Amino acid sequence: MLSVGTRLGPYEILGPLGAGGMGEVYRARDTNLKREVALKVLPEGVAQDSDRLARFQREAELLATLNHPNIAAVYGLEKADPSTGSGQGAVIAIVMELVEGETLDARLRNEREGFSRALPLDEALPIARQIADALEAAHERGVIHRDLKPANIKITPDGKVKVLDFGLAKAMDVGAGRSGGAGGTGGFENSPTLTTPMGTMAGMILGTAAYMSPEQAKGSAVDKRADIWAFGVVLFEMLTGTRLFASESVAETLGLIFSREPDLATLPAATPARVRTLVARCLVKDPRQRLRDIGDARLDLEDARDTPAAAAPLQARSIWRALPWGVAAAAVLLAGWTLWGRTGIATTARDVTQVDIGFPRDVEPYTQNHETAIAPDGRTIAMVGVKDGVRRLFVRRLDHPEASEVPDANGVSIAEFSPDSGSVAFIYGGGLLTRVTLADQQRKRVTFGVDVTGGLSWSPAGIVFVRGGVLWIVSPDGGTPRALTVLDAARHEVLHDHPIVVPGQRVVLFASQTTEPGAERIEAVPIDGGTRTVVVERAMTPVWSATGHLLFARDGAVMAAAFDSRTMTLQGTAVTVMPAGILEAVESGGLAFNVSSTGTLLSRPAGFTDTRVVSVGRDGAAVGLSLLPSDRYRNPRISPDGRRLLVEIGGNVIEALDLERGTRARLTAGALSTTFST
Repeated sequence: MLSVGTRLGPYEILGPLGAGGMGEVYRARDTNLKREVALKVLPEGVAQDSDRLARFQREAELLATLNHPNIAAVYGLEKADPSTGSGQGAVIAIVMELVEGETLDARLRNEREGFSRALPLDEALPIARQIADALEAAHERGVIHRDLKPANIKITPDGKVKVLDFGLAKAMDVGAGRSGGAGGTGGFENSPTLTTPMGTMAGMILGTAAYMSPEQAKGSAVDKRADIWAFGVVLFEMLTGTRLFASESVAETLGLIFSREPDLATLPAATPARVRTLVARCLVKDPRQRLRDIGDARLDLEDARDTPAAAAPLQARSIWRALPWGVAAAAVLLAGWTLWGRTGIATTARDVTQVDIGFPRDVEPYTQNHETAIAPDGRTIAMVGVKDGVRRLFVRRLDHPEASEVPDANGVSIAEFSPDSGSVAFIYGGGLLTRVTLADQQRKRVTFGVDVTGGLSWSPAGIVFVRGGVLWIVSPDGGTPRALTVLDAARHEVLHDHPIVVPGQRVVLFASQTTEPGAERIEAVPIDGGTRTVVVERAMTPVWSATGHLLFARDGAVMAAAFDSRTMTLQGTAVTVMPAGILEAVESGGLAFNVSSTGTLLSRPAGFTDTRVVSVGRDGAAVGLSLLPSDRYRNPRISPDGRRLLVEIGGNVIEALDLERGTRARLTAGALSTTFST
């Protein structure tokens, strides 16, 4: 620590500005040029290592060439012995432009009240445009920031944005194998650059956990697309007042980066369509599919001023708005689709009939489970709904006007039909698998310890279910379950789900999910045990069709290809049969659709579980508030003046929404069962 009055060459220390993993920062006076500067004193590990210092020197020289109004300038390096008071040897300091003002992090955080706030659009978008401008200038010179976050962005009193510490993450990445770890807990979202060894010199994590791209979090080589990801995270945070990826530890946050998709419904209703699309493109986990040039982001932000706000995230959702709660069950007779002519199977086209299935009165869908079962004969569906605060199981025959409740199934989470369509198996009570006959309601306990998500498949060979993230099989009459799969650590597998037993074959198809974006795939495993085989890469939600096709989800669309069930291989090229944006995604990934053996397609449309916040007058008239639909709103409370709304989001946080400005602020940290009373 350098004391006030200490001299480093021509620079006189005026006081400390901060400290972090990349060094201590001081306000100093340049006695030669009569100006104040910022001095970043480098850690001892850099200053005393000639190889690291030489590389840092080369990087600093490159950074000094950046000359842009939105980038804090680097003036050079100063190597000197402190003149007074420090008691330490020679130090190395990088001399930087002193930027007055507050950081974006400070502007987003209300330290006195203890919560974050969203920025109004007319404030957030100009800030974002200037950040993009700075990144574009740096990228054009081959400089990547690697540690973009609100704490590294300053806003001057006159509103100008300055991006700090440009490229220092790479400049510090010298002799990386010798740097120390930083994987602790608490406060890491604002921590300095992490330099965590991952086993090899190249396998380093550089950056702040909550803003790392997936490839950066894995320790892979990064390019400018890592900055584009971080820009998307920062933009999302400015618009919503919510950190996209934040948990109690670095490890948990990295897990969220791999598993969580951004909820664009939390963006303010007034967010221009161009900006909404921009956020989505920046936050694509696969860098190959991500926005490739930050200059395009700058143009989108400039054009957004003339672009109307998006009424809904996806235009396709508007066709379902007439169905407040419903399942789109189409008797599609798949041979009628043009697909089949394109894949070499001769079939006769049939008429298509669509039936909209609603839940019973006073019953709402269970929004945490987006899957609904259809019987093999295509005549009956099973669905989970919430009545009087309790999850219940309902069965509806398509030739009957109303659904009936299955008794004594409180707390149910998922269901599946028997091969003869006469019984239904369901999970309830936190993991108890039970079967019940529909004709006489005779029930039998099958097994326990079943995961409440992941899917079921009932075949003559047994019921396949998920336990501990892998597949198991058990007799429908009960007994000892037998494991079918184990997670492949080499592939970083985390879940096997959506099992289906191919009719006539003792083989189970399932989706293999990993921490690697785009590495999900459909595999096959024999029911009797044996070697797994890969069926199709980059695919989820396998669904078998009696027409001889395999349907699956990819990038939000439903694909199909002719399928040889004997060799478990696709025949020919898969084609799109339902474009992205039509169907709703399920929690564990994939899409909410299924097909019966007779060709009846059961699906849930995108936005099916969305709810709207409405104001109801004394005359009973309901007026929708200007908030995007979401499946996360609960327990609204409006202020006496009608300007603000308190609402539970997802049952674990409370947010305040400014109805006039279209902004929101988080009032509580995320915690289960958070609620409030008045």
